Amino acid sequence: MDEIVPVCVVESQRCKAPRLTFRLSHPANGLVHANQIEALRFNPVQDYDAGPTGRFGNQLRSLPMLLELPNGFGPLRFRLVFQLEPHNSYINGFASYGWIGGFAWIMIVATTCYVGFRLMFAPSPYRFNAQVWFSALFVLLLQGFQIDIDHWRWVFLSFAAVWGLETARVRWLRALQQTRTD
Repeated sequence: MDEIVPVCVVESQRCKAPRLTFRLSHPANGLVHANQIEALRFNPVQDYDAGPTGRFGNQLRSLPMLLELPNGFGPLRFRLVFQLEPHNSYINGFASYGWIGGFAWIMIVATTCYVGFRLMFAPSPYRFNAQVWFSALFVLLLQGFQIDIDHWRWVFLSFAAVWGLETARVRWLRALQQTRTD
């Protein structure tokens, strides 16, 4: 498969100092223009996505198989069956870790979304921080349908921040209730 690679080019014009520029190069065609890159990369569906053996086709074909395999395929085994990664964190949860792992991932996501939305809208001193952390995490969780996010440290840092803010909010509420009863 041909790749587009970055190339460093030194340009020199008469009476001007040489300058260093970066361009993209295709091994077969030489330098690539920006409009060629747009035509190549900015399509909604790439060749590896489409068709019955593409990324989305493999995801659909894996669903009936995963219904028959309560233990899934095993960690990192999806690629041995379909020659591609699942590129979907939710399917990967079931494929790598079985039904228990898949449902556990969905429960973590669902409870974190419940807690995150509550943090964002309930008045507390932690509301602003929750709006920053949870909105970023929510977008990542949505992106999990398109690409594997379950190995990104940033995702787990965001989970921890949301749950830490919830713990702080609960302690703040307890302290507030205690001062009202005293």
